[in-house]
Amino acid sequence: MNAENIVSETPEQKRIWAVAYPVMIGGLMQNIVGLTDTAFLGRVGVVELGACGLGVLWYFAFSLVASGLSTGVQIMTANRVGRGENKSVGRVVDHAMVLGLAVGLALLIWFRWITPLIFERIIVSEAVRAGAIDFIRIRGLDAFFIFGIMILRGFFNGVERNRIIMVSMFVLALTNVVLNYGLIFGRLGMPKMGLEGAAWASVAAQITGFFVLFFYVYHRGMHREYRVFRLHFFRRRDYRKTLFGELIKISTPVGFQHVFSVLSFFLFIKLIETRGELALAASEVAKNLYIMFMITTWGFATAAGTFVGNLMGQNRPQNVWPTIRKVTWTSAAVGGSISVLLVVFPEAFLRIYTHDATVVAVAKPLCYLFASALALYSFGGVFLYAVVATGAAKMGMYIEIVITALYCAYMLAAHASNVSLPVFWITEPIYFGAMALLSWAYLRSGRWLRYLTPKTV
Repeated sequence: MNAENIVSETPEQKRIWAVAYPVMIGGLMQNIVGLTDTAFLGRVGVVELGACGLGVLWYFAFSLVASGLSTGVQIMTANRVGRGENKSVGRVVDHAMVLGLAVGLALLIWFRWITPLIFERIIVSEAVRAGAIDFIRIRGLDAFFIFGIMILRGFFNGVERNRIIMVSMFVLALTNVVLNYGLIFGRLGMPKMGLEGAAWASVAAQITGFFVLFFYVYHRGMHREYRVFRLHFFRRRDYRKTLFGELIKISTPVGFQHVFSVLSFFLFIKLIETRGELALAASEVAKNLYIMFMITTWGFATAAGTFVGNLMGQNRPQNVWPTIRKVTWTSAAVGGSISVLLVVFPEAFLRIYTHDATVVAVAKPLCYLFASALALYSFGGVFLYAVVATGAAKMGMYIEIVITALYCAYMLAAHASNVSLPVFWITEPIYFGAMALLSWAYLRSGRWLRYLTPKTV
């Protein structure tokens, strides 16, 4: 694919949507995994719902290292395609897979043997603690496959052929729904496993999603076009230390950025757990709804990253800010519309996850806060992803550290003051407002210009 086919001066709305909507649909399908866990377990009990919520949040806090690697692959791929160096893309993907295998092994050990020791000390409710430990030990078995999925998603986004992401995530979600129904409730001839069944269903779904992406690369001949999967793992001369270094340089700050963000949110949910199982269940339901609506901004942020990375590869900095601005206003229009729907119909959305009237009543006020946070995120998410796409991955991490510090400062002060649950959740508008402001300030400063046209490896 030629550079001119990806970005001309600034992308038209059609091209913005062409990159963004597969990510949105894929993200929606991925989110259905969490939605079905919550929806089914919400009909089993509040303990199972709370245990699943804590387990999933802990899992994603550390597996989001894979998201950092995905972002690194996407940026490096878009940059190389922008320079017309398609044949060098496969080497990026192959080296990322090697890193993914190494980190995946470390995560497997972390989830199965170390996390239970931590949960024994930090989760107050004995019932929730036991459920969360059982869940995470099983859920961690797909650590290798989550890295494979995220690396290939970065590749497909970088070359702007990401519709397969929708297909793979649809298959993943369908697998998860069917297995959740069977394994949680003992239907379709499957054993009744409750919470553990939800974990096994998620593992099987992730493995299925990975192989859909893997076989697509061969089916479409992309292994020849981009020379993907050519690295011989046991032949040292195939490895490039400088390429590993470039991947680590971009991916590590982004990975830590995500880990900081989700770990602070885990602490936030952990503090809510001290308020009782009802507050935890209501927050879990509202959180899943909130994350589902964030998916649109993820799509536009991914589009911004692809366009900006490509423009940096073409050495065309004059088009970077106009492109970011156009993508941001599209994101804001969609995000604002969703916020209005959330304010007008909060109960209708909450009942997707639970029919418990008490849980819905407690969660309803949170929807109004989430509406403002979503509006702010429609700006901040695109700006922060654009910062990283310029090559300023460390700056993205520094921004995340600052806004996480603000988030935690308010969270701890609010907890000490024993404020109401809605006031406690004001952390979210604070977090995304600070993200938008700091990322915008960096982009407008022009300091990212020093990252133009890095050397190809």
